[in-house]
Amino acid sequence: MAISLHPWVIGQPYRIGALEAALAHIMGHQGVWAATGAQIVDAWRSQQRDERLQDKQRARERQP
Repeated sequence: MAISLHPWVIGQPYRIGALEAALAHIMGHQGVWAATGAQIVDAWRSQQRDERLQDKQRARERQP
């Protein structure tokens, strides 16, 4: 789940408590990954690389 937080909306001082409470609730569940955009891209690239390697291996196995 991605949470977009626009500074105009969330940047109001009285809203920080609600944001902190929501994040604490979300992060309290097992398996939740709090990632930066860069970390998401790195994970995606790694997954793509692994899939390409698997595809190449399958292609080699099919060759006579």
